[in-house]
Amino acid sequence: MQVKGLIEEEQKLTASALVKLSHLSRVYQVKYQLHLSHIVSKYSPGKNAKDLLAKYPADLVIYQVDDSSEFYVTVFDDNLNPAKNNTDKSKSVKSILSIFSSVINSKLDL
Repeated sequence: MQVKGLIEEEQKLTASALVKLSHLSRVYQVKYQLHLSHIVSKYSPGKNAKDLLAKYPADLVIYQVDDSSEFYVTVFDDNLNPAKNNTDKSKSVKSILSIFSSVINSKLDL
């Protein structure tokens, strides 16, 4: 819930749906005086922040443009994307990812 709240705050501040995972980690450290990696190691030993966030697909989407780029994260806003069940949420994920991938087609676009 803390991470989801931070993502929503950053989305409002930047007017962007996507938040870099590295930026989210820095914001978490400043706000809570803890490294996100310490939280991850406590609740999911041997995993990283991306792995932990991926455990919540109903609330969060993790996106990577290509294998060499950073990870981005966004939250589902039920007011903007009403989802009545998991099938609808799965369709929402595919819809969001198709929008992002169609916008960024090259390094220049990025």
